[in-house]
Amino acid sequence: MENIAVYIHIPFCLSKCNYCSFNSYPLASFTSSDIDKYFKALLSEIEKNRELLNKRDITSIYFGGGTPSILEADRYRELLSCFNIENVQEITLEINPGTINKKKLEEYSDIGINRVSLGIQTLNSKLLNFLGRVHSKEDAILALKEAKEVFDNFSADIIFAIPSQSIKDIKIDLSTIVDIGAKHISCYSLTVDEGSKFFKQGIKEESEDKFTKGYNFIKNFLQDSGYQHYEISNFALPSFESKHNLNYWNGSEYLGIGAGAVSFYQNMRIENINDPILYSNGDYPSKIEHLTKNQQINEYIFLNLRKSEGLHLKDFKEKYNFDLYQRFRNKIEQLRKNNLIKVENQRLFLTSKGMNVSNSIFIEFFV
Repeated sequence: MENIAVYIHIPFCLSKCNYCSFNSYPLASFTSSDIDKYFKALLSEIEKNRELLNKRDITSIYFGGGTPSILEADRYRELLSCFNIENVQEITLEINPGTINKKKLEEYSDIGINRVSLGIQTLNSKLLNFLGRVHSKEDAILALKEAKEVFDNFSADIIFAIPSQSIKDIKIDLSTIVDIGAKHISCYSLTVDEGSKFFKQGIKEESEDKFTKGYNFIKNFLQDSGYQHYEISNFALPSFESKHNLNYWNGSEYLGIGAGAVSFYQNMRIENINDPILYSNGDYPSKIEHLTKNQQINEYIFLNLRKSEGLHLKDFKEKYNFDLYQRFRNKIEQLRKNNLIKVENQRLFLTSKGMNVSNSIFIEFFV
C-alpha cells in the first residue's frame, strides 16, 4: 500500500502572536460546548475518510495549530483511537512552552504521542515580548528540559532575522537548545504575512543581508554541532529527521483533518473551510483542485529540491516520463557555474549557497 501522513489541526491558542497569520483563534472566544463540538467534527471527518485510510499505510500523525498543548491529553486520546497507532512511526504534538508541565507531557506520552515540537522561537526576553509570545525564557528552558525527560524525540523551533536580533542572540538560542539535547531544530526567518499584527502595524522584514548572515551562521553552527542539514529550514541528529515533514517534501500523499487543513491525494488538493464553528457544523471542503500534470511536476520539483539530498533524476523520469536534466540542461549548467546547484550520482540538489536563494532557483525549473 501507498503511504499517507495525517495532519490534525487544533485551531485554539492562548492569544495570537504578532507574526502569526495561521488559522488560529484565542481559546477564550469559544465555549466548552464549542470545543466539544469541534472534536466531534474531527472524529466525523476521520470516519468520512475511513475508506481512504484503509487503503494506505499511515506513517505519521501530526497535531498542529494553533496551540495543541493548550488542551489536555484526554482530548487527543479518542482521536488516536481512530488509528492503529502501533504501526504509526511518528506521532507529533506541537507545544507552546507556556502551556505545559512535566505531568502533562507524561500524559501525552501515555496516550501514544512519541514526539513533541516546541515553539521556542527565541530565548531573548525582549524579542519574545516583541513577537508577542506568551511564554518567558525560563518557561522555554524548563519546557525543553522536561521534554527531554519524557520524550526521546523532541524538536525545537527558532525564528531568526528578527529586528534588533544579533548573531550573539542566535548563538545563545542555539547553544542552549543543543546543550539541552534537542534531536531536531527548525529555523525560520521572520516573515510579515498579510493578516498578522505585524503586517497591520507596518513592521518590515529584515534585509536580505541580515537574513543571509543569520542563516549561514545557523547552518555552520548546527552542522558543527553534529546536526544534519537535511532540508532548507531543518536540522536533525542522525535518524531524527521529521518523518511527517519528509512525507510532504517527498511529494507523498497526506490527509488534513480539521478547520483550514489541506489534503493531497489522488492528484487532488482539498482545502477545508477555515472557520472552526462552520467546520464543526459539518462544512468541510471549501476548495477542491485537480492538479494538472504540469502542476504535479512543479510541486514535485519544488518540494524535493528543498531537501539536502535533492531530486533523484531517475525516479523523476520514471514517475513523469520526463527527462528533467535534458529539458533544463542549459539552466543547470549556468547554476552549476555559479555554485548554486550540483548534479552528482543522478541527484540534482542545491548547494549551501543555493539554499540562501532557493526560491529564485525553484522557479527556473517550473514547466
